[in-house]
Amino acid sequence: MADEQVQAQEQVQVEEPKVESTDKLVELEERYKKELAGLNKRNSELEKKVKLTEQEKMTEAERLEAERKELQAEKDAIKREKINLQIIKELASVGLPADFANRISGESEDEIKADVKALNKFLDERAHERSEAEIAKRLKGEVPKGGATKKKLTYEEITQIPDRKERIKAYKEHGYA
Repeated sequence: MADEQVQAQEQVQVEEPKVESTDKLVELEERYKKELAGLNKRNSELEKKVKLTEQEKMTEAERLEAERKELQAEKDAIKREKINLQIIKELASVGLPADFANRISGESEDEIKADVKALNKFLDERAHERSEAEIAKRLKGEVPKGGATKKKLTYEEITQIPDRKERIKAYKEHGYA
């Protein structure tokens, strides 16, 4: 029984949580953040070292091949930029905005010029068709209702108006009074 009481007391002591002050928790949190930052920095340094050792392990031929690929990529980028500038120049020469540059294709100056001219022609034709359709639509409308001239009544037509007030009014409007 004594053994059971000792074990029960030990369990009670273990199960009671220790209350730490918030200052200690904050201090521990800051310390862990600093350690984590240091580990992250060390990890990035190790990654750089691994990359450098991989480059050192490369043979001379592999290094030359890697440099050739980098130079080729730069050359391609310069070529694309030159083509884009040529496209923008051609668009400006026909009065189109640079926003149409992504609609133009071609590798040589002649191909670019031909594509720009085709686009410009298409846009001109569509604009002409739309303006013609708009003009036809406007002309197709109804005749204006205002501005119609009144027919002048003759003296005999006025005399046949049965109402005396309307007849007198008609004489004045048509110049017989």
